Amino acid sequence: MPDSWFGVIWERLVLSVLLVICFLYTFVASFSISLHALGYGESTGTQVLLVFTYLLDVVLVGDFILRFNMASDTTTGSVSFTIAV
Repeated sequence: MPDSWFGVIWERLVLSVLLVICFLYTFVASFSISLHALGYGESTGTQVLLVFTYLLDVVLVGDFILRFNMASDTTTGSVSFTIAV
């Protein structure tokens, strides 16, 4: 468990984003194949959906960068991940 409030909120945000991605990407993959012949991505609704999925990806990339930069070695030689802001 993270030691700071930022870490707790960030963990909950990332877990929420992962849960949404599990269902949303499945929905997009299942129903977009039949819409490509009709011009998938040209309507406003599908463009909003695609932008939303890209925003979810930005959160995951931010999490990757945050965890990569916050990793530190301990005296025992193992790697410790702490998020303290």
